[in-house]
Amino acid sequence: MFDKRGVGLSDRVPNQTLEGRVADLRAVLDAAGSKQTVLFGDAGATCIRFAAQFPERTRGLVLYGTTQKSWVTDLQVRELLANRRGTGVLLPLVAPSFAADPSMVRWLARFERMSVSPGSLLALLDAIVEST
Repeated sequence: MFDKRGVGLSDRVPNQTLEGRVADLRAVLDAAGSKQTVLFGDAGATCIRFAAQFPERTRGLVLYGTTQKSWVTDLQVRELLANRRGTGVLLPLVAPSFAADPSMVRWLARFERMSVSPGSLLALLDAIVEST
């Protein structure tokens, strides 16, 4: 398991590309000695591209929380995510059935604060747009 560049404990980076994220994934798998893997990821484009480029190394593909380009390019959504990051703002998008649960809102708010800065979030959204 690893964080994408600019997320979690990873150093922040100004620009990201799909090719770079696939190279990162391959480097982690190489370092772990993995010859074949089942990819489980919220980075749908990265996982799909890796599987397409390296089918001999991909035993399976499980996608979670992947997104479509349309909502990521919406300026209102981008502003909402950047300005309200750390408040649980993503809960209605990722788990609508839990959106009214105060404990889940608190948990996700903390997760948002710990996982990415506002600037890095916008860079990640830009990378999603580039990859779709």
